[in-house]
Amino acid sequence: MDENEAREAAAMIETARAQLEALARQQEIIKLTIDEHNRAKDTIGRISAGEPGEDVLVPIGADSFVHAKISDNKNAVIGIGASVSFQHTPEKAAKVIDARMDELNRAFKKITERMEQTEQSVAQLSEKIQRFYAQSEAEQGR
Repeated sequence: MDENEAREAAAMIETARAQLEALARQQEIIKLTIDEHNRAKDTIGRISAGEPGEDVLVPIGADSFVHAKISDNKNAVIGIGASVSFQHTPEKAAKVIDARMDELNRAFKKITERMEQTEQSVAQLSEKIQRFYAQSEAEQGR
């Protein structure tokens, strides 16, 4: 490795670190989305276990709730994207949510694997740079 290659390696390390930060942000978004899906599934389960006319607290986000009365515990409305929703039984709605969470978990795992690969590359490049500079210092000291 020469000095130009060492500079290129250092630049690659900086790029890789920026990628790691972006991947970590993606992971956090996925984790928050999984948590949101868990809350939705839990809410559907609680409401379907209740009786019509029963008073319940319904989560609205940000650890906030509203009081509501169950009017229908046999159906849940699930969004499918582009502001389109379908009505399903609570059991079917839970399966849809589970499938989405499985997909999110797979995406989280892929990002984790990519982060590990990137971290390994950074470690290898850092080692090469350190060896280059250690060798350069040793040669200058002769």
